[in-house]
Amino acid sequence: MKKNISTVLIVVASAAFALGCSGKKGQQADVKAEEGIRFVAEGRLDEGMRSFEEALKLNPDHPRAHCGIGTIYRKQEKYEEAIAKYEHAIGLDPDYVVCIDNLGLAYAMTEDFENAEKQFLKASSLDETYADSHHNLGALYERLGRTGKAVEEYEKYISRSDDGEMIEKTRKQIEELRQGGK
Repeated sequence: MKKNISTVLIVVASAAFALGCSGKKGQQADVKAEEGIRFVAEGRLDEGMRSFEEALKLNPDHPRAHCGIGTIYRKQEKYEEAIAKYEHAIGLDPDYVVCIDNLGLAYAMTEDFENAEKQFLKASSLDETYADSHHNLGALYERLGRTGKAVEEYEKYISRSDDGEMIEKTRKQIEELRQGGK
């Protein structure tokens, strides 16, 4: 029993260190990054940027802070800056599914549909339960006129999402696609 607990503690400590949350500064950086994510979700981009910058002062290699700044840039339509920040964050955490998906969104906004598709597919292959990558693939395929693939990805989104409002909107979108357009 003691060996199992020790093994678990070592694994948890290793994961915490890898995510930049070891020590007081790392924990403070995590708190600031989470605060930034909340601000961005509320549309408070300036406050979010300040929180992410504070997180990076505490831990310059904090992937969530870099990704968060990328999201702010994307929302500000600074797509090249967003792409650079997302790529930097992914370089720090290659399995960061949300950031990979966001990179796909930035590529889609620049009409680099090939790279957008690659990122959405990568995100969905890393975490099959991550619903947003399927919705984003559906929207991309719809934009490219690939109706069958769009419906397929939207259906995957519905089966994986818990966002009732978006599920209902997506069902309507599928119905419109099946009826031949809007």
